[in-house]
Amino acid sequence: MKGLGIVPPNGIQAEATLEAPHDVDIATRPLAEAGTTHRCQGWEFDVVVFDMMEGDCDSRELWMALTHRHPGADP
Repeated sequence: MKGLGIVPPNGIQAEATLEAPHDVDIATRPLAEAGTTHRCQGWEFDVVVFDMMEGDCDSRELWMALTHRHPGADP
């Protein structure tokens, strides 16, 4: 079991999240593991942080939620 897992919505945010601690900590080992939900699937952590991104929301960005709730839905 790993200590801390950070789950951001995409790979670019995961990379940025992993780089941030290096700005303040000089430890050679990572302070946490970070990856998308797909990458982290099956991993176990003592603590998990779900990292959300702030941004403008367009209804077209909700296509995944729409298609899962209403197959054939038009975004």
